Amino acid sequence: MYLHFAPDDTCVTLNTFFLDFIESNFQEGYIICDSIELAFNLFLSNFKIIDAAGGIVKNEKNELLFIFRKGKWDLPKGHVEEDESFYKAALREVSEETGIPNPEMGDEIMYMHHMFFEKNKWYVKRVLWYEMFCSSDTLLIPQAEEKITDIRWFNAQATDEVFQNSFASIKEITKRFI
Repeated sequence: MYLHFAPDDTCVTLNTFFLDFIESNFQEGYIICDSIELAFNLFLSNFKIIDAAGGIVKNEKNELLFIFRKGKWDLPKGHVEEDESFYKAALREVSEETGIPNPEMGDEIMYMHHMFFEKNKWYVKRVLWYEMFCSSDTLLIPQAEEKITDIRWFNAQATDEVFQNSFASIKEITKRFI
């Protein structure tokens, strides 16, 4: 499925493409345009954007920290509250979800966008990821209110277990750090 999108096109064309794609059996879609930033911003303007922040937490053994939530391995992250920076939200969410009192902040890594359908509406979640550090000796406490049932450190050899039961976006971002 293809769409040629020019800067003077209306967003209706982009929306129609998206809706047709979702309702079809296509496995791939391509948008050809002169300005990817314009096309992306027009596309996003049709969704409620949910801002979130989280951490890729490493320890001194070069292991990564994963949480088990709602039947899948994931990374600690959560919503940015009103008047809260992404940086502070990442610290707060990682601490709340894992019990790590003061994760050491590293660099801002990247934004990641993913879409989900809930209550008959499409949403886009924009997550800003930070690199974080914590000792492997730190007591980890899963946040029960968020349905987190397990927290574990995984080294590069053990991540296959995680990747067999995780989201594609989590696989992609963590492969950079293992």
